Amino acid sequence: MLQTLLFVFLILLVLVLSVFAFLYIIPVLRVSKARPLKIYETIHALPFIGRTFLADYYMSRLIGFMAPYTDNIRPIIERMDEHETVVRITEKASMKNPFNSIHAAALVNLGDLVCGLQVTNQIAPRKLRAIPVEICAEYYKKSRGVIRGTCRDVVPLELSQMEMYRERPSFRVVAECRDESNELCALIKMIWSVAPQQQSSNQEKKQE
Repeated sequence: MLQTLLFVFLILLVLVLSVFAFLYIIPVLRVSKARPLKIYETIHALPFIGRTFLADYYMSRLIGFMAPYTDNIRPIIERMDEHETVVRITEKASMKNPFNSIHAAALVNLGDLVCGLQVTNQIAPRKLRAIPVEICAEYYKKSRGVIRGTCRDVVPLELSQMEMYRERPSFRVVAECRDESNELCALIKMIWSVAPQQQSSNQEKKQE
């Protein structure tokens, strides 16, 4: 009797896991190499969880899995579209500095993430690749509680419209970090260097 119950339990467990994988894992794996916005839209279209906070949590943990260092600040992707990305972090003991506020490096981490997501979303359809070559931060007040990083439209339409930095087409990106009262806590400024995807691939092969 016990063996029969155990067998039935294992069968049911396999069925449940199979349904779970079919509903929530396979659709995401199919778009795993797409730009972040496509993954975000896929997760937010999943049955039952797509319109809940669980979708934001799923997307955020996926990014944390792909970029473990970024996961140190436990970011939550609040909003993402063609023109804007918003990421939220919440003050935790592990983020604090000696002055009882969020550490400066955690804000840089937040700014780097939100800029990176928005840049990737905008360059991918144009068959471009970009890498950060400079990052700096300006701090305006102590950051406590919930902090939201926001990055908006950033990439010029054409390579010819970009400034030259270290002899390569580049553009500047800014992330605003604001607290719950919408006061500016920090600006994270980055310069990204750009190249066509084919050119970037050739350069990598030469380096190898």
